[in-house]
Amino acid sequence: MSLLSGRAIDWAAAVWESDARIRGSSEHFLQQLREVFEYPAGGKDISTQLLQLSQGTRTAADYAIEFRTIAAQSGWNDISLKAVFQKSLNADLQTELACRALVDSGAALNLIHQDLIEKHHIKTIPCIPAIGISTVDNKLVDGDNKKLTDFKSLNNQHIMISTELSAQEINSTIMKKEFNDLTTRYNTLRKWLSFYDAQSCNLSVDGWIACHGKLYLFNSDKLNWSSSRDVCVLKGADLVTITSQTEQNFLASKIKETHWIGLNDLESEGHWVWVNNQTLNETGAQFWFSEGQREPDNWRNQDPSGENCASLGDESGNFQSWFDASCKKQKMFICEKKY
Repeated sequence: MSLLSGRAIDWAAAVWESDARIRGSSEHFLQQLREVFEYPAGGKDISTQLLQLSQGTRTAADYAIEFRTIAAQSGWNDISLKAVFQKSLNADLQTELACRALVDSGAALNLIHQDLIEKHHIKTIPCIPAIGISTVDNKLVDGDNKKLTDFKSLNNQHIMISTELSAQEINSTIMKKEFNDLTTRYNTLRKWLSFYDAQSCNLSVDGWIACHGKLYLFNSDKLNWSSSRDVCVLKGADLVTITSQTEQNFLASKIKETHWIGLNDLESEGHWVWVNNQTLNETGAQFWFSEGQREPDNWRNQDPSGENCASLGDESGNFQSWFDASCKKQKMFICEKKY
């Protein structure tokens, strides 16, 4: 091998590693070297002729005869002859051979099946060209690209939705905090308002206590119900009308003894009406005593006419409740007027 150069040394280095017979026999090595690099007499011209051959308009049979004649003188191996012969055929015949898988069959001179050689023009079974690997690759690539595009689109939607959800969660957290802050402020204001109400309801002008838009006068004189009302009217007021729990609580907190209020059923037994002609249904507030003997009970032992006037509290206290009593009884009373 040290005497070789150029392409010969490249060839020898390649086959030396792949062919054990060449490494074991110098004669075999020389034979292979000659087959590759030695041309027969006139070989180069014949090779040129082979490479320039073309079927053209001839029949396959006529062209095969010429190819056989020149190929016999070339000294080429079958693989080379196969390739050159197939390449020189007309396109329709190449397609036919491809469909019949004849490219890999037999020696060079048997490349064309006998029935094809005898035909002048190839008109046989229809051939559907196989899809090339590159076409398949392109389709796979196109499919992958579409999947990638779909993935990117879905990923972008996921990111957008996640961002929106995060924003909503942040907004929800902010709103919860704001709600809690408002609740705290509301409770604080309620405490301040309660304190203000308590303070304002203690303001007194000429004996009248101002509270929630009304003036109240707690009279310590004891009179019957009708006389009590007359005194209130002379003062530009009337017996008190209670229309809420707040007002009830305020009045109860100011007395230590039972007081007349402006409620009665003098005109119709059981139909209780305030001095301003409002009924209990209209005011929506009732605070009758409901423990033990329920009120009103219209007890007649002391007054045969019954108990037709109402008071806040009774002789036993119970200032948070109303009681019916005989209108003839002497009690303190509460006057009320607006300011």
